[in-house]
Amino acid sequence: MARTPQVGTADITGVVAYQPTTVRTDVVIDRNTKDAIDLDEAARAADVLVRDGASAICLNGTFGELSSLTLEEILAFTRAVVESVADRVPVFGGATTLNTRDTLDRARRFREIGAHGLNLGRGMLSAMGDVNIVRWYQDVAQELPDMAIFRYDDVQAFKRPINTAVYRELAKIPQVVACKYRTQIVVGRMIQTNTYNAGLEAAAAVPA
Repeated sequence: MARTPQVGTADITGVVAYQPTTVRTDVVIDRNTKDAIDLDEAARAADVLVRDGASAICLNGTFGELSSLTLEEILAFTRAVVESVADRVPVFGGATTLNTRDTLDRARRFREIGAHGLNLGRGMLSAMGDVNIVRWYQDVAQELPDMAIFRYDDVQAFKRPINTAVYRELAKIPQVVACKYRTQIVVGRMIQTNTYNAGLEAAAAVPA
């Protein structure tokens, strides 16, 4: 990772906005809908957020839009926001998918569009162990060293909390410049953090 991201930790200050995905209201949204995003409203909303003081904008989190939009809709939405913001603040495109290869493909498309970085959670099919969480972010950073990573840590969406040992390793990746952390209060039994501790510690003990 010889190159460094175009956005660093010093650029993340104040209020970071998670912009909602603007859906069209002039059509009925159903399983056959195409082009469901209101791109004009997306551009207008992004401009309002910047003028109202947002220091960065993150797109396509896990609440609905990430899993509900087609790739074409996500790219069009991201492009509308990037063009509206016009480099006034960093824009992080939502690159979380079920696997590394799709995430990298999406991330490269965001870079071509002009996004400054990635709003990036973890692979969402099942809970990742410690080693795989670290490797996930390392792989993305190595492939796209000029793209900053805004980590998206949502216990519910990604099915487990991240422990201190993993955060310590992630902090060593220069592309990781910020983190949105979402806690969860669960009635009943929550996944215990120490279920995953052994993996990272064991890997660290194995000679390279």
